[in-house]
Amino acid sequence: IASGALHFGNGEQICLILKVNDWLKTILEETPLSTDQKITLKNDAIFIEATVLNTPQLEWWLLSQADGLEVLEPIALREKIAERLLGAARQYVHKSKVN
Repeated sequence: IASGALHFGNGEQICLILKVNDWLKTILEETPLSTDQKITLKNDAIFIEATVLNTPQLEWWLLSQADGLEVLEPIALREKIAERLLGAARQYVHKSKVN
């Protein structure tokens, strides 16, 4: 992500802090989000801290991994991801009818 290989573009650098599951921890050990990525274990929880660019592509990646992570910081990004997930979940609350 940090290298721009996935076209994560130019954006403001942020300190991203995530709580992740075991599977995503393994993936991020093999393919770090950034060169300064840190993985910390605390009270049976796994935390990832990395300096990354805040871009739409980062948001896309976070949403694509949503069942394996929780954005803790920055708060504005956490709220934005939560809004998107709630909006998506609302689409499944009411039965859709196919005509």
